[in-house]
Amino acid sequence: MFATVLLASGCTGTGGEEPQGSITVDRFSATPSQLYASDSSFVRLQIQATNTGSSDAEFAVGEKGNSVLRDSCPDFFKISSFDARTSTAPETQESYDVETGSRVDMDWRLDLRDGIRIPLQGYECGFDSLLRFNYSTSTFEQVQVKPSEDVENAPLDSGSSSGPMNLVIEPVPGTLGVEQSGRYVSGADNTVTVLFRLQGVKSDGKSGVVDIDESSFEASATQPLNTDGGGQSIGPQDCSNYPDGSRDLMLNKGESVDVRCELDVGSVDTSRVPEISASVDYTYLKNPGEETVRVDNTATQ
Repeated sequence: MFATVLLASGCTGTGGEEPQGSITVDRFSATPSQLYASDSSFVRLQIQATNTGSSDAEFAVGEKGNSVLRDSCPDFFKISSFDARTSTAPETQESYDVETGSRVDMDWRLDLRDGIRIPLQGYECGFDSLLRFNYSTSTFEQVQVKPSEDVENAPLDSGSSSGPMNLVIEPVPGTLGVEQSGRYVSGADNTVTVLFRLQGVKSDGKSGVVDIDESSFEASATQPLNTDGGGQSIGPQDCSNYPDGSRDLMLNKGESVDVRCELDVGSVDTSRVPEISASVDYTYLKNPGEETVRVDNTATQ
């Protein structure tokens, strides 16, 4: 006898609830919005973002903020200075551990390059950025394997960390039916199906994108559930469409994908409560939008 475990790892559906917790962009501004080629003034670019989720994250800044600022209009501007800080780390670093509720502040000074040629009609510089927050998420779900359907139901527990992506496990009913989902009878249920779902965030407007590190995906089960090789670690040999790093899984607006796996189930003489668990790392990519600054020739004003 063996149990089937369905691992859902997010990329094609759009159902499910919106994951709790995300990144809130509090500010993205470029001042002034207009300057002249003969000015000695500069542009101040500011980004503020808060980890409004319930999970801590690593935030990549890079040297002079180059992991965040993707387009600084380099033909016209040079980065003269860059400062960054968080609510708990006041000094500029290339990456930060951002606790839940903590804010990241970044501040660039951009000076006009010497000797630049401005078109007679002027030019609008667009500044584009991308925020990268790295997370780890995990989940577990208990099921019950009974020697007979007359055995009393045992209490079952489950849990999942929250963030811009959810990883949840949903047992599919066996011979006992929907009323006893997650409970199975040894000898009667040849397979047990469970759904692990990696669910991307759903939101209006400029929502973030979840970039999954497929190579970090791990899943396991405890006795009396066993893998094809007799162990507890679930791998590609137990599954179809297993996240093995061969694809580039990116989830947007609640997208998800399913992976199906099979586990052997040992016979039991008494009620057993095995636990199925999974974990994965991912990067949440948030685009704050774009700010523009108009550069004009004073001679044409």
